[in-house]
Amino acid sequence: MLIVSNLTKKYENNRGIFDINLEIAHGSISSFVGPNGSGKTTLFKVINKITPFDTGKCSLDDIDYENVTINNIGYLDEKPFLFLNFTVEQFLLYIKLMKNIDVSDDEIDSLLNLFSLSDVKHGLIKNCSQGMQKRVAICSALLGNPKLIILDEPTNSLDTENILILKQVLKQMKEQNKIILVSSHILDFVKDISDKVYFIKNGNIVASCNNNTINLDDEYINIYKKI
Repeated sequence: MLIVSNLTKKYENNRGIFDINLEIAHGSISSFVGPNGSGKTTLFKVINKITPFDTGKCSLDDIDYENVTINNIGYLDEKPFLFLNFTVEQFLLYIKLMKNIDVSDDEIDSLLNLFSLSDVKHGLIKNCSQGMQKRVAICSALLGNPKLIILDEPTNSLDTENILILKQVLKQMKEQNKIILVSSHILDFVKDISDKVYFIKNGNIVASCNNNTINLDDEYINIYKKI
């Protein structure tokens, strides 16, 4: 289980996240929604150990977060950083070495095939389309069978076919007892994949619900009142 207690990260101008509390079990998909600047990316970067938090606690399966190793976490940044002069295969092999994870060549090939990247396996990332580059980044997040998968705006730059594939993959990961956190502006995507939805506003979780209990569109409008 992922447990977050009173997690706070403050930036200038009163931006950041404040007193976030979460308990998220294995075998579940939790989605976080809210407008740009609401705190979703900050929360995800803190949970991924990219950004240190100021106060609070965080643990994964009863292990304090300072002792959680990165090979337990798969992370997709909203704007993923890729080594453009690497080939697709070289980049995934780099992630394997950097995270010290046990991944066979067959597993890499399986991921590339799943996201229709086999034909560009030996091609330079800088020559791949934006959509292909996003799929490479998704593959790097899923590499190594991590316990916790964090995907920040994963549908950006994906075409319909690959969004459908991503939905299928996330549901399979859920069945494999992973903890999956997703942020998305696309409420239809959130509706299709989520067990629970958290609404973030000004760095605070202001509401949460089981996905099947409310109309997400109405709840979003009600909370943010911008439509």
